[in-house]
Amino acid sequence: METGNKKEFIVQNAIYAFIISLFFPLAGIFFDLIFRSNAQFSLEGIKTIYIENPLQWIILSSVIIIPLVTIFITNRYVSNLIIKQHQ
Repeated sequence: METGNKKEFIVQNAIYAFIISLFFPLAGIFFDLIFRSNAQFSLEGIKTIYIENPLQWIILSSVIIIPLVTIFITNRYVSNLIIKQHQ
């Protein structure tokens, strides 16, 4: 794998990871809106969810953490692949 392809492969996987990780906060908000009797489907209701439920902040941080971990793992994988190809 060439250097240009390596960077492109890593960025492509990071973008996919970011898009997939957007699902988790949306699902968390959706389930909170369904299972809470006092939650309203509005910006004020979403604000209330984030104020009352600290787990939502952890789920929201996955949007940043998952792509960063994907970049790290993909970089290691590609580097090991390049080393094996040159042997």
